[in-house]
Amino acid sequence: MKKIYIFLLSFILIACGNSEQATKETNANSEKEVVVEKSDISVGNYAPDFRLQKLNSSEKISLVDLKGKYVLIDFWASWCGPCRMENPNVKRVYEKFSKDEFEIISVSIDTNEIKWKKAVEQDGLPWLNVIDTEMTTADRYGVSAIPFTVLIDKEGKILATNLRGEILEVTLDGIFGV
Repeated sequence: MKKIYIFLLSFILIACGNSEQATKETNANSEKEVVVEKSDISVGNYAPDFRLQKLNSSEKISLVDLKGKYVLIDFWASWCGPCRMENPNVKRVYEKFSKDEFEIISVSIDTNEIKWKKAVEQDGLPWLNVIDTEMTTADRYGVSAIPFTVLIDKEGKILATNLRGEILEVTLDGIFGV
């Protein structure tokens, strides 16, 4: 019952745009305390590195592993309706630009791995998918609502945040000269 309460409290606070409070509440009541230092994710700054487990693999991937490519970090969850509605747009830009030194890494904040895996399969997401059940990466990136994206250049610097739909595609068209 306590875990359900903590999850619901976290969900409500995230939905209201207060993930910092949700993290404090969750971490204060969890078995182990996780201290997360928020990074400045302003345009022009280097994106903070993270290392998370890949879907259907024991292998972990780090943002540093993708250096030399433009990367879209897409924070989402299986239970997030707007995230699921955005997935076809993200899929379209992936299919259009994945041959052009472009990669997407979807960071799910799901706490239920089975539902996360099912959503990835249902939505047909062919790019890198990782899960952040502790929300340490999401907190580090200052994610207060999802969907939330961060576009990173080949050197790891942040180019833009919160790009979705047509604006994401137009931005990538400009980068790749389409």
